[in-house]
Amino acid sequence: MYITRINLKNLDESTKKNLLNTLAFCAHRDPTFKFEIKDNMLIIRSLSHTQAMKRGAYIRAKFPSLYYNVERIEEVKPHE
Repeated sequence: MYITRINLKNLDESTKKNLLNTLAFCAHRDPTFKFEIKDNMLIIRSLSHTQAMKRGAYIRAKFPSLYYNVERIEEVKPHE
């Protein structure tokens, strides 16, 4: 699994509202689009590296002041 991280620290309220509307639109159109906001950091979960890069590039195209990075994360599986 991969995550796309986007720092929201310096966003004004109107841009943040537009970003949330964009994220809701993406989540509505794609059931695999999962995101969360923690400590002014937007985290988008993706199944592949290509998908994570495309999602970051889409957000960057809509909001040029935002930058993203993609990281691979290991899923923690519970012991049986």
